[in-house]
Amino acid sequence: MAKQKILYVEDREQWLSIIERILKNAGYEPVLFNAMMQAKAHYARHQNEIALVLCDGSIDASDDGRNWAKELQAAGKKTVVLSTDPAKGVPFVTKSPLNKDELLSTIARVLNA
Repeated sequence: MAKQKILYVEDREQWLSIIERILKNAGYEPVLFNAMMQAKAHYARHQNEIALVLCDGSIDASDDGRNWAKELQAAGKKTVVLSTDPAKGVPFVTKSPLNKDELLSTIARVLNA
């Protein structure tokens, strides 16, 4: 069975590395981006391959991750926001401090919904 791809967009390299390791260890295939514009472009081309979008809620001051997550959610796509500030109507996991089990259970719940 193919691994489910999770697109993660985060502007801080340390978080990209942490989340990549968590996702790989849980059996997912992370697709990582450090800029919203590139993440959106990749998603537009490969959205049928992406099982879930996980995004930093406060990435890029000009293009907030919470807003993109809300757009995806409204379009029926599976998304989770990783942030210190919840996005109304979008599954959310607190980033400070990050709880790996909460992250993985939220991802599993959203994927199985």
